[in-house]
Amino acid sequence: MAISVSNILIAIAGLVLLYSAYSDIRYRILPDTASLVLVCLAVIRWSWAEDWGGLVWSFTCALGLFVLSAAVFARGWLGGGDVKLMTATSFFVGTNSFLSFIVVMSFAGGGLSLLVLFQILVKRIGSMGRPRGLEVQHTVPYGAAIALAGLYILYVQVRSGVN
Repeated sequence: MAISVSNILIAIAGLVLLYSAYSDIRYRILPDTASLVLVCLAVIRWSWAEDWGGLVWSFTCALGLFVLSAAVFARGWLGGGDVKLMTATSFFVGTNSFLSFIVVMSFAGGGLSLLVLFQILVKRIGSMGRPRGLEVQHTVPYGAAIALAGLYILYVQVRSGVN
């Protein structure tokens, strides 16, 4: 199998997504540089393929997702880093994989939310009868769900030969 520029860009994007997931799980912070790198990689990917229509449509879908997720951010239901990473990842995966990315991301986020809920319940059951201290605010590292969905879509693209 020949290594193409597109596959190299996909590999770099995969590493960026892995780093983002680690950072969000470990520190609950999504670095802005990860989103910026993904956007730059997307522009290089679509430009290298000379797929100007793909670039425009991918940008349009990503912009629409940004507007919707920014509204969710304004309600306090999603973090700003999540909005940026979601938008950048959708721009990189492209229009043909956009809906698949959204669906996989939603399922991954739901599963991750259930894990966090389970962790909260286990801690509460374990602390019954003890004096209560300050309650810890639990958050869902949704960047990990975004990264997982992005990695899955990139895997599918490489397997199917999508450039």
